Amino acid sequence: MKKQYSTNDIYSFIAEKITTGKYPSGYRLVENDIATEFGVSRTPVRLAIEKLVSEGLVRHIPNKGAVVRQMSVDDIRGLYQLREVSEGLAARLAAQRCTDKDIENMNAILKEMDEVLEADNIHQYYVLCGKIHHYIFNMTGNDFIIDFIGRIYTITSRYHVAVLYIPGRSLGSIEEHHKVVEAIATRDGDLAEATMKEHVRKSGSFYNNPEILSSLQALSRIDWNRS
Repeated sequence: MKKQYSTNDIYSFIAEKITTGKYPSGYRLVENDIATEFGVSRTPVRLAIEKLVSEGLVRHIPNKGAVVRQMSVDDIRGLYQLREVSEGLAARLAAQRCTDKDIENMNAILKEMDEVLEADNIHQYYVLCGKIHHYIFNMTGNDFIIDFIGRIYTITSRYHVAVLYIPGRSLGSIEEHHKVVEAIATRDGDLAEATMKEHVRKSGSFYNNPEILSSLQALSRIDWNRS
């Protein structure tokens, strides 16, 4: 029996293509083509695209339609600044609400991260980075914070992946994630916030390094028009 694809299936497919760079900045999403590929009507495709628009990954351009959002280095730097502040707050709130079960769950994710990194699977490591960050966001118990940070995290996904491919960065990243979890586990809000902010700051700092910007450009296909 032929698989019936839902709006969420189509959304996940397009989102992965965007975050991995297979659909580069400016790539046009043609409803008819996508509908034909999945064997569905245009309605679920349109709904999937609108969800991507609401998350900031896609935008509508007059006379062109839906295209993958273009980002300049200045845009990315600004988003990392937002992530630093908002995720620092999330870590503080998570520490204040942290349970023994949360610590157990976070350490289980860290174990998975250690294992895939040992196998040099950077893509799966990135997926698990998202898993632990979103777990921490959810620990806040604040739906507004969860939604706000989640949207920013999604928009920066492609640029986060690019950073992880910089030689040595994944090792620094896993060490920082362990420190973040350890800080949250102490239930010390100040320490948790400072540790998370430092982690996000280090990740974003690569976009301030002119020596590696060309490598990041190739990895994430960034539009440099305002840098």
